[in-house]
Formats: sequence, C-alpha cells, structure tokens
Amino acid sequence: MNIRVLVLGSGISGLSAAYYLSRSGLHPLILERAGHTGGQTPYQLLCGLLERKVPVVKNTRILHVSAFPEQHRVDVEIQRPGKKKETLTAHRVLFALPPEETATILQAVSTGIRAAKKVMQSIG
Repeated sequence: MNIRVLVLGSGISGLSAAYYLSRSGLHPLILERAGHTGGQTPYQLLCGLLERKVPVVKNTRILHVSAFPEQHRVDVEIQRPGKKKETLTAHRVLFALPPEETATILQAVSTGIRAAKKVMQSIG
C-alpha cells in the first residue's frame, strides 16, 4: 500500500494533523495502537468528529520503521490482530506525540496543525 503521509497516533494532535493534511489535498492514514481514537484526551466528542473525516486503522502495532531518504520513502511494518504483518509505504511519517498533562485542547490541536504544516513544507 502506498500512502502519501502516515500519522502515528490518533490523539487530538494526530487527528488534527491528519484533518489539516486532508483539507490541504493530501490523503493521510492514521495508525493507532489502541482500539479507540482520542488518546489521553477527555475530548471524545471532538475526536469522534475528526475521526469521521480521516481514515484511522485501530489496534495496530508498529513493528519497525525504515527510512530511505534518497528514495523519499518510509516503510512502516505493522501487525493487526488476526492479520499477517504488512508494510505500508509513505512519503512522510508524522509522529503525533501525546500532549503534556497540562496541555489544553487548543494547544493539542495547534501542535497537530504545526506538525502537518512541517510535513507539507517538506513535501514541497
């Protein structure tokens, strides 16, 4: 599977970044370790609204990430319950790290959008 941008994590930052990327014409795919979106945030309603706008693959274990800068490619080996290992290929990978405990919802959304903008600038 060839994907333009993989977003690792479906907390509010990852969902915001993916939504921003999709609104900008890219087709991100979110990989989430847990069986739900939203990460550690209590803002499940907002996460549910964003999840409807971008594809999320839940219950995904990331086994290995290999970068090939000369080929502008990143391979991510994943494992989903009951399925064989598979490798997803992307041009960029965005790591959506969870916000600090004290972060507000706006800070988390802003973090996701800033990360998405960096990815878009690097794609050119």
